[in-house]
Amino acid sequence: MRTIATSAWMQSAIVVLLIGWAMRSFALPIDNGEGEGTPAQEHALACIEHATVSFTASPAQVSLGTPSTLMWSVRFPKGCSGITTLTLAGTGVPLNGTLPVAPMATTTYSLYVQIPQGTGKLGTATISVSLPAVVHIDGSSLAWRSLLVQALGTPQTKVVLAASVDMDMSYLQGIPIERGVMLTSELPRVASPPMALRRPDIEHRPLARDAGHLGPRLYTRTRPQPLFEIVGDNVLLEGFRLQGPDFGIAEGDDQKERGIMIMSQTGIEIREMEFSGWGGQAIYVGNDDRDHRHSFDAAVIHDNFFHHNQHEGGEGYGVEVKHGAFATIERNVFDFNRHAISGGQEPGTGYLAQDNLILKGGGFHECYGWPVDVYCHYTQQFDVHGDRYCYSIWTPGGMVNLYHLGCGNAGEEWRIIHNAFQYTRGDSIKVRGNPSVRALVQQNVFASSRGDAITQNGNGGFGDNITNPIEATGNTFNFDSYGKYGVCDFDGDGKDDLFLATGVSWWYMSSAKMHWVYLFPSTETLDQVGLGDFDGDHLCDVFSVHANDFGIYSAGRNPWQSLGTFSVPFSELAFGDFNSDGIQDIFRRAPNGQWYAISPGHYDWIPLQSSSLPLSALRFGDFNHDGVTDVIAVANGHWSVSWSALSTWQPLNPGESSGLSKVIIADLNGDGIADIARYNVSTPVVGRWEVSWGGSSAWQTLKVLSWPETMSPMQPAFSVFGFAGRFNDTPGADLVSVDFTRMGQILDLSSGEFAAHSLYAY
Repeated sequence: MRTIATSAWMQSAIVVLLIGWAMRSFALPIDNGEGEGTPAQEHALACIEHATVSFTASPAQVSLGTPSTLMWSVRFPKGCSGITTLTLAGTGVPLNGTLPVAPMATTTYSLYVQIPQGTGKLGTATISVSLPAVVHIDGSSLAWRSLLVQALGTPQTKVVLAASVDMDMSYLQGIPIERGVMLTSELPRVASPPMALRRPDIEHRPLARDAGHLGPRLYTRTRPQPLFEIVGDNVLLEGFRLQGPDFGIAEGDDQKERGIMIMSQTGIEIREMEFSGWGGQAIYVGNDDRDHRHSFDAAVIHDNFFHHNQHEGGEGYGVEVKHGAFATIERNVFDFNRHAISGGQEPGTGYLAQDNLILKGGGFHECYGWPVDVYCHYTQQFDVHGDRYCYSIWTPGGMVNLYHLGCGNAGEEWRIIHNAFQYTRGDSIKVRGNPSVRALVQQNVFASSRGDAITQNGNGGFGDNITNPIEATGNTFNFDSYGKYGVCDFDGDGKDDLFLATGVSWWYMSSAKMHWVYLFPSTETLDQVGLGDFDGDHLCDVFSVHANDFGIYSAGRNPWQSLGTFSVPFSELAFGDFNSDGIQDIFRRAPNGQWYAISPGHYDWIPLQSSSLPLSALRFGDFNHDGVTDVIAVANGHWSVSWSALSTWQPLNPGESSGLSKVIIADLNGDGIADIARYNVSTPVVGRWEVSWGGSSAWQTLKVLSWPETMSPMQPAFSVFGFAGRFNDTPGADLVSVDFTRMGQILDLSSGEFAAHSLYAY
C-alpha cells in the first residue's frame, strides 16, 4: 500500500530511531477523501517505488564506542528530478554519500526523501552494538537512555549509574531487566571505609546513594504500568532514586503507575533505593506460575525509602505482593503511602515484613459525605486483602454488596515482626480475612493502642467469623518514638545526625536533613542510652548498661561490647567531657549526692563535687569556654553552675529561676559558650523560640511562630519541638524547629528567620 508521512511524523521517527526503538516507518496512508493522494504525491511515490536504493552500514556490528559508517546511493527514474532532498538522522544529505556514526546502542537508521506535504522512506540500516560486561551510564541524554535500556535487556550485565545521572524515562514502559543484571551506582573504590561504618548484613560496596547523598535519579512524567519489568532471575537493583509522576494523591484508573514489576522470578534483591510518586505500586511482586511455590527470599526488598505513593480509594502502595508470590520486606522506611505494604488474597501468597519503620504520614483513603465531604477515612499501613465482600444487604434497588475484598480467604502466610509504627491515623495492620496458614504479628512497637494497631476480619456476615486469628505476641503499644531524637555524629562527616530509638530498632538521619537509615536492632530507647564518642574514633557510639557492665555499641551499628563491670545503674548516669580530651565521659550522681566521672579505658573513677539535688535537676554544658563540661541547676533560688563539676554552686544567672526540664543547651552563636534555648507557648496558635545567651542573659526572643486561628484544633503551637547540633558548616550549633508539618526549619541567626532544612518529613 502506498503511504506518506507528515513532517511531524518524520521528526518523531528520527527521535525514536536515535534511541534505538524505531524499527518501522511512522507512515500515514494517503487520504484525499477518495483514498488517494494528490497528483504530486502520487508522482513522488511512484518515483520512490521505482528508485534504485542502496543503504548499508559497515561494519553492521560494532562494540560499544567503536564507529561505523553509513553508506547510501539513490537513483531515481527519469522524470523525478524534482525529488532530490534526502534526510538522514535529521540532517539533509546528498543522493550519494557516507556518514560516520558511533551509536551508543543498537540503532536502526532510516533514509528519507522529502515529497510534497510529507516524506517517504527509502530504506533502513541497522548497526548492532555489542556491550561489555560492565556498562557505565555517565549522562542523561536520549543516547545514554538508549544505552541504559539495551544494557538492562542484556543478560549478565552490570550497569553503573554515575552520581550525576538525572534521566527522564518518560514515554517508555515495560523496560525488561534480564537475568543476572545488576543496576547500581557503585562508586570507584578510593578508600575502604572504617569497619565501624560497615553494615555486617550488607555486602560493602560504596554507592552514590547513601545516608548523606541522594544519588542518581531515573524519573518519568508519564504513567507506565510498569516502567521496569524484571524478566530474569538473580537481578540486583541498588543505589538510585526511581520517581513516578504523582506526588499528590492520584485519582482514577489512569493514574495507577507502577515502578517495578516482578513476576515469578527468584533471586531478586532491591536495596538502598528511594521510591516516590507512584499512584499504583512502587514495587509489584506477582507470580504467573501459580503452581511454583516461592520462598520468602525469592524477592528481598530492603533498606529502601518509600514515600508519597498514594491513590484515592485504592492502590497507592509502597510494595504489593500478589497472585501467589512471596517476598521479604525489611529495614525499609515508609511515609505518605496509602498502604505501605499490601498483600493479595490469592492462595500461596505471603510476605515477611520485619524491621521496617512506618512514619506518621499517609493512609488517606477517601472523603465521604453529602453534599460536601464531612468525613475522611484513613486506612491501614500493612494490609492483607480478603477474597469476598463482607456483607450483603437488601435495598429497594436489589442486593448491595459491602466492603469489597474485606473478608473471606486472605492469602497464605504473613509474618510481621520487629516493625516500628509511628502511624496513628488508621489501623497499623489489618488482615481482611483468614489466612490459610497463619498471620504472625510479633514484637512490633505501635504508637496506637492494641485495638487501633492490629485488626482482622473473618469470612463475612454476622459475627467476626475469624477461624484463623492473628497470632499477636510480644508487641508494645502506646509508645510513640516520633520527636524523641538524640543528636550525635554517626557517619563521621563532622556534622551531627539525628538518632531514633523506636523500641525495636535504631535509625539515624544524616545532618538532620536526609532520610532515616537503619542502624541496629535494639529494644533500648532514648532514655536508656547515652550518645557520644566513647572510644575516640570520631564516630558516635551508643552507651548502655547491661546487668552490672557498662558497654557501647560502636558507631551505633556494631554489637554491644563491655567496657567493664561497675555495678552502677543507668539511672545514676549522665554524660559530658570532664577532662577536655574530646572523648565522652560518664558522670555519676551516687545515692549520697557525691558526683564522679569515669572514662573506661582512659581513666578510672574520680570524685567531683556533690549536691543534694537529684540527677533529674542537673543539666550539662560548657559555660566558660574551657572545653570542660559544667553542671547547671536551679540552686539557691536561681540558675547556678558548678564549674567543671568541681566547684560549689556559683551564680550563673541570678535573675532567672525558671525550670530547666525542657530546655536545649548548645552553643548557638559559635562563641564557644553554651546557650540555653526553649520554646515557650503563648496561646494555642502562637509560640516563641527564646534564648538565654551563655545562660547568663535574660530570655530573648529568637522567633515568634504563629498560625491561623482556623488551625487551632490541631494545636500547632503545642506541636512544635526542636533540637540543636552542628548540622551545617557554619560555626556553632544550629537550632532546628519542627512543627505539625513534620518538616525541619533551621534558624539563621543573622536574619532571625527559619529556613527550610530537612528534605523529608521527620
